[in-house]
Amino acid sequence: MPDLSQLAEQLQTRERVLSQIKWDELSPEQCRGLRQQLENNQLQPQQYVEALEAALALPVPAHTEPGWLSLPGLRQREQRLFRNDFMTALERTRSGEAFALPGPDTNPDWDWFCGRHGVLRSPFIAPQAGCRDLFEKVRQAEAFAHLLTAVLEEHGLSQQWPVSLSEIPGYRPLSPMDLKQAQYEALGLNLKLSWREWSFQRPR
Repeated sequence: MPDLSQLAEQLQTRERVLSQIKWDELSPEQCRGLRQQLENNQLQPQQYVEALEAALALPVPAHTEPGWLSLPGLRQREQRLFRNDFMTALERTRSGEAFALPGPDTNPDWDWFCGRHGVLRSPFIAPQAGCRDLFEKVRQAEAFAHLLTAVLEEHGLSQQWPVSLSEIPGYRPLSPMDLKQAQYEALGLNLKLSWREWSFQRPR
């Protein structure tokens, strides 16, 4: 199971591969093959959760640990509380809310005494939730590429653009693509397809 740093490397590779595709040169067969690869290797939200969990399980460098964590049971308690805080914040993110750790400490810190939150509410026990933005960006980019291959394949086979995105034979978009949110204009040799921050236009 990859941790966050390993997942980030994989995401960068996926992003680089997408950026190097020469869309205008793809044959219908290549479009179909690429779309099948995207389906078979689609990023799932659970992969980010698992990478975060793997990162939380990594040993912490000694110089980052406060001395009081050496007291019996405190390090394990802080790891458990921090993990609870972090996973709660992650669940907020997965439901569409902003990722945020719990608020700052209070004095006295009753939440810590009662075992509700870690003492510092900050990632001194485990790493920050890095690469989440890249994860979402690549997921969306691959969903757009999946749709684009379907449009280009249909045109390559019939020499006509689909009348609408919802009428591409047998097509089912990858999550998080919503065909109703995509902008599609096609006439003659001209094509303009866009969704969120991604777009493709022919001729360029």
